[in-house]
Amino acid sequence: MLCGMSGYESPPSVYPERAERYALMAQVRVRRSELDYVLDVIDISLSGALIDLGELARPKWLKVRQEVLLTLLLDGEQRELTGEVVRIVEDLEGSRFAIRYTPKVSVEDLRQLLMAHGRSLPPPLPGAPGRRGG
Repeated sequence: MLCGMSGYESPPSVYPERAERYALMAQVRVRRSELDYVLDVIDISLSGALIDLGELARPKWLKVRQEVLLTLLLDGEQRELTGEVVRIVEDLEGSRFAIRYTPKVSVEDLRQLLMAHGRSLPPPLPGAPGRRGG
């Protein structure tokens, strides 16, 4: 498709824009079989979350593409979220996993909840160090 002086319209980006991130203190309860894991949230956005396993050994069920049910635990409030594990990182800092919410999670409801309990963060600087999961 022709467009403007350059001659062609650039194709849409393969990588979606980074979702808005939030600063908040939260934990999640991950339900699996008869066990519940209460874990810390390292990073959370409107598209997913990075969750710290702490000192726990990586559970055998934790695999990429595994669907998980999370309960986001905030001050006096809980929210059920479903997600799919998209990345698992094990290094000297410990183990953590990233999830992407399933389409049934309401982004607008989640935004309101996160704004009520935290604050929006600016995007990270390129190459900024941090425990981001790889």
